[in-house]
Amino acid sequence: MRHAGRWIVLAVLFTLPAFGQSLGERIVARADALEKKIKCVVGVSVVELGGGAAGGGRSKSVAAHRAEELLVPASNMKIVTSMVAMRRLGADHAFATAVYLVGREVKDGEEVKQVQDVVVVGGFDPLLGDPRVAAGLEQTIYDDVDAWAGVIGRVSGGEVRDVIVLTDGSPKTYRHADWDPKQHHRWDFAPVAALNFNNNCIDMAVQADRTGARPLLWPESRLFTVHNRLGGKEAAWNLAISSGDTVLTVTGPARSSGKPQSYAVNDPPMLLARTLVDRLARAEVSVGGVPRAAATADVPLDQARLVARTATPLAWVLNRSNKNSLNMAAECMLLAAGDGTWGGSGRLAEKTLLDDFGLGERQVSVADGSGLGRNNRITPAAMTTLLTRALSMQGGEAFLASLAVSGTDGTLEKRLGGGAKGLVLAKTGSIRGVSCLSGYVLNPDGKPAYAFSVLVNKNVDLAAARALQDEICAMLVEAAK
Repeated sequence: MRHAGRWIVLAVLFTLPAFGQSLGERIVARADALEKKIKCVVGVSVVELGGGAAGGGRSKSVAAHRAEELLVPASNMKIVTSMVAMRRLGADHAFATAVYLVGREVKDGEEVKQVQDVVVVGGFDPLLGDPRVAAGLEQTIYDDVDAWAGVIGRVSGGEVRDVIVLTDGSPKTYRHADWDPKQHHRWDFAPVAALNFNNNCIDMAVQADRTGARPLLWPESRLFTVHNRLGGKEAAWNLAISSGDTVLTVTGPARSSGKPQSYAVNDPPMLLARTLVDRLARAEVSVGGVPRAAATADVPLDQARLVARTATPLAWVLNRSNKNSLNMAAECMLLAAGDGTWGGSGRLAEKTLLDDFGLGERQVSVADGSGLGRNNRITPAAMTTLLTRALSMQGGEAFLASLAVSGTDGTLEKRLGGGAKGLVLAKTGSIRGVSCLSGYVLNPDGKPAYAFSVLVNKNVDLAAARALQDEICAMLVEAAK
């Protein structure tokens, strides 16, 4: 009996501390338990904002577990990019695309003619022709480009020579060197340039009836050559895009598909150029040449006539970057806030984080803007520092509105429902072996009570990592009441 009693006493002693644990101790215990269970690395930082739900005091740390360790943030990197963009660009920044008419002389035999070229200059707008934005405005992806075509038609007299897109403001390679080349065809690995259209993808659906199966492609352009190979032995649909983006080959079963699938192109400025040529033709504007890319030095913009300008607010780009995790939106913010190159923009971002946000050199490392690359690093404590600072920044409200809402929308639409529904604003993040969640827990009045960051690395159990993140959020929701 003594032996049995001894074991009973030990069991009771083992469980007793849980009853007296603070909120922070319980959070750390959960993080430690997951590490031991699946041999992952869990970084946690939780900060109580302004002295708690009632406010009136300084922010203070509630829980810290590996909070000063540099970890891979995956798409939580978009929070970092958002802060850099708001600071360097300003909350009122708009990503502009300008359209010019430029006159020049061409020799036609013995005769010299005066012609006009259309020249498009970009400012890293990621949402030109964005399907989600267009649907929200009850428009099509072509509305802005059609407006350009209408003005060009009126001003040019209905005839232009070439459509030229300027490319020297873009990075030399449209995809970051860290991104897996095997994934380049996917929409989430789409390239990024100063000129973008339709998320730099071609969307495809299949329509089948008694006459056969045919692909439906967006954006449309008469400059694409489409090979319909539907009806083969393939079990799934696929769109193969040639290296020059001009030949599209569709394969798969000869039956109607459901939701359109997106396939990344290789040359974003030329996707826009080919689309514009097609829309000009539809507007009965004659285009005498072919679309081409050029450098600013080769086009006399000082003699050009501005005919159209489209501007997209930073708040819209924040929303597309964070709520539904559009990678190219985050990359456009980083490049626009930097020098237009991956390396230079990353260094400028790091300098801004150190100089303007007070982070230390060992707290953050910026490789790209979206978190696709595995060379991004940040500590959980640095993440909650940024989240805390965001609340007092100009544009902070737009940033909060850009985050997914628990059980409601974005990447949290199907997470944290029940009692946590609507009370967590956060950015999810997931790449192979990494699962992250950072953001805010609100009090019943809808004001941020806690900032938190849970970064799980070296993890092969995505469900377990998300369960921990959701459990921590549920604890904080309860504590904020």
